[in-house]
Amino acid sequence: MASSSREQSQEEIDRAKELFSSGTRNYYVKDYDRAVEDLSQVCTLYSDVYGTTADELGAPYLLYAKALIGLAQNEVKLIDIPEGEDDEDSESESCDEEDDAKGKKDDEGESSEAAGKSEKPSSSKKKKDDDDDDEDEEEENEEQTTNPESTEEDITNLQLAWEILELAVTIFTSRGESGKSQLAECHSELAEISFENNNYEEAVRDFTKARDLLVTLPEANHRQLAELYYKMGLSHMMLNAFNDSISALNSACECLDKVIAENKEKGAPEDEITELIAELEDSKKDIYCKIEEIRASKMAVLEDIRKTCGSPEPSDALPSKTPPTQQPTNISHLIKRKKPDSSPSGSGSSSKMPKVD
Repeated sequence: MASSSREQSQEEIDRAKELFSSGTRNYYVKDYDRAVEDLSQVCTLYSDVYGTTADELGAPYLLYAKALIGLAQNEVKLIDIPEGEDDEDSESESCDEEDDAKGKKDDEGESSEAAGKSEKPSSSKKKKDDDDDDEDEEEENEEQTTNPESTEEDITNLQLAWEILELAVTIFTSRGESGKSQLAECHSELAEISFENNNYEEAVRDFTKARDLLVTLPEANHRQLAELYYKMGLSHMMLNAFNDSISALNSACECLDKVIAENKEKGAPEDEITELIAELEDSKKDIYCKIEEIRASKMAVLEDIRKTCGSPEPSDALPSKTPPTQQPTNISHLIKRKKPDSSPSGSGSSSKMPKVD
C-alpha cells in the first residue's frame, strides 16, 4: 500500500515537471492561456505531494502569477478599441454618402411613373433599414453585457495572481539568502498591481522592499535596478512626492550608466555594444525629460500654493494635483488593470486556484 502511494506521488511529480516545462515555454512565447492552464496543474500536483507552502512550489507560484498577469493584460488589449478605428469608420461613411449622392443624380432623369413604381419598394427598404437598426442595437447591447463579464474575469485573474504571489513570498522568505532574488521579483510584481489599483503608497513600499533586496545581492543587476527605480519614481510622482520622485529617477539613470560601463568592460562585439549603448542613452534622455516635467509640475503647484496662502509649503507636502503622467518609453511595462478588493474571488474565472490542503 505504501509502495503504491509512493509510485503515485512520483507519477504526479514527473507529470508536474513536464507541465512546468510546458508552462514555462508557453509563458515565454506569450501563450498565457496555456501557460496558466499548465502552471495551475503544476501547483495543484505539487500541493498534493508536498503541501501548499512547500519549497518546491516557489518557482511554479511565481511563474503562475506572472502568467495570470500576462493573461489579464491580453484580455484588456482585446477589449480596448484600437485608435484610428473611428477615423476609418468616418471615412467609410463619407464615401458611402458620396456614392449615394451620385446615385441620386443619376436617377433624377427617370420618369414620374418609374418614381411611382419605386415608391412601394422604398417603403419596404425603409422597413428593412429599421430592422437592421434593431439588430445593430441588439448587438451593441450584447457587447455591453459581454465586456463587463470579461472585465470581471480579468479582475479575478489579478486577484488570484496577488494571492499566489503572497504564497510565493512566504516560500522565498523561508529560503533566506538563496531566495532574495525571487523574493525581490515577487515584491516588484505586487507593487505593479498596487500601482494599477491607484494604491501608490503600497506600491512604493513593495518597490522599496524589492530594491532593498536587490542591492544586497553579490552581483547586482543594474538594469533590473534601473527599472525598479524608474517605477518607484512614478509611484512617488503620483503621490506628489516630487523630490523623492526625482531622486529615484536620477538613481535609475545612474544604474543605466553602470550597465553601459559593465558592457564596455566585457568586450562584447562592437555592433552589439553600440546598439545597446544607443538604446540605454535614449532611455536616459526619456527619464531626464520626465524629471524636467516633474520639476515643472512641482513649481506650478508651489506657485498655486503661494497665490492661495501667501506663503510656500514644503515641497513634498503638496495638495493632491495629478502631474503629467506621460511615461518614458522602453523602460517598463505596467498592468493596465486595477487590483480588486483584497477579499478572495475565485468563482467565474477561467483560471484555476491550485488545490490547497
